[in-house]
Amino acid sequence: MQFLETKLEAQLGCLTKPDGSAKFSINDTVQICGVYGPGEVKLMKEIAERAYVNVIYKPRVGANTNREKVMEYTLRSILDGIILTSLHPRTAINIIIQEIQNDSNFISCGINCTCLALLDAGIPLKFTFASVRLALTEDDNSIVYFPDSKQDKKIKISATFIFDSIDKDVISSNIDGIFDTKDFEYLMNNAKQYAITNIFPLYSKLINEKY
Repeated sequence: MQFLETKLEAQLGCLTKPDGSAKFSINDTVQICGVYGPGEVKLMKEIAERAYVNVIYKPRVGANTNREKVMEYTLRSILDGIILTSLHPRTAINIIIQEIQNDSNFISCGINCTCLALLDAGIPLKFTFASVRLALTEDDNSIVYFPDSKQDKKIKISATFIFDSIDKDVISSNIDGIFDTKDFEYLMNNAKQYAITNIFPLYSKLINEKY
């Protein structure tokens, strides 16, 4: 089980112009997120009873593809249920994620980076959230946390989970490969334990150091 080999690094307030920002890296996947708002919203996107949440994901090079659009849609759907948007009606919260490096873990990296940037911006949340990607290998059915592009060629099932910080329930999950209920529960429980042991404590450490 490759648990200790994963290198997680994070930083708050790495950008000066946004209201909040963060940098997050998982091994060789690195992203920076900036949060602007709550602020002025375009009339066509104004919502009377809550804030409009806008997510933009910028790839390292080139124009946006379906990969980036899926990322934006996934994050927007999740954040609409986590940000207390009713506290800021008729405003916009703009979240921009810039990909610096990508080695197969861009979804988890982007989600964790966004959570920290929202905290840095003081955006009110129902709870914090953390994403873990893990996989089962083909040869010995062992778990690999945050597999890179080389390890991806040797896995049979890959799963990405997002957990809330209160009950540690699954907010969202995505699995690639052929699996059964036993596989799902095994991956989910190990991902949850990783989030509890590594990611949520990292959030707390960064917030306590800054404030």
